[in-house]
Amino acid sequence: MHVFERGMHHSSVRIAKERLKSLLVSDRVQCQPDTYELLCGELYHTIGKYMKITEDNFKVETVNSEFYAKRVVLATGKNRIIPDIKGIKKFEGKGISYCAICDAFFFKNKNVAVLGSGNYAVNEAKQIMNVTKSVKILTNGEKLVENRDISLESNEKRIKEVRGINKLEEVEFYDNTKMKIDGMFIAIGTASSTDLARKIGAVIENNNIKVNDNMQTSVNGLYACGDCIGGIMQISKAIYDGTKVGLEIIKNNKL
Repeated sequence: MHVFERGMHHSSVRIAKERLKSLLVSDRVQCQPDTYELLCGELYHTIGKYMKITEDNFKVETVNSEFYAKRVVLATGKNRIIPDIKGIKKFEGKGISYCAICDAFFFKNKNVAVLGSGNYAVNEAKQIMNVTKSVKILTNGEKLVENRDISLESNEKRIKEVRGINKLEEVEFYDNTKMKIDGMFIAIGTASSTDLARKIGAVIENNNIKVNDNMQTSVNGLYACGDCIGGIMQISKAIYDGTKVGLEIIKNNKL
């Protein structure tokens, strides 16, 4: 099992790691290195890019590594970043999308853009390159990340507005230049838990990951807890969720 937690300070990671070690070497919990890599002392502080189901495992790609696990817990909170650009909200579902894999088919052989400047944006562009006619990354004034493995056309101008009549049709920049476009995928910052879950088919409701009473999503082996499943967004509730999902996975592993 791997658990991915967003935004933890390195000192917090170290403390959490040592605390987990001390808790899980007790007589009550048998630590199995081949199953519970986190519980046996490996807590990863990383940035998730992409997740998919392989033949008998989940594969999670991060900026620097790849992880395989039979069970994955998403505990990354909420992080969808909606840019402060005029017209973005107006054209959501009318050319503006937050999921490249989900909606790429609707832009087959069309000209699209990905809004963002990091590895998340680059990865989204990669997912749709073979479907669309063209893909351009719009960084909105930011520098495009350098450690990418593909060459992409980009535009670093600041965006003033997105326009259209019944659907998205063009982007206007602050230098008064314009670019015709059929669609735009928002990929600012890093992939959120709902982004990762949605891409492999988990049910999302009201921008929350839907889980059952055992904290499992609609995808077998994929669990979620904390703010990303909605409800009261407090630390006490997140701790309860995390404890519940941990015990559930331990129980299932013994079956």
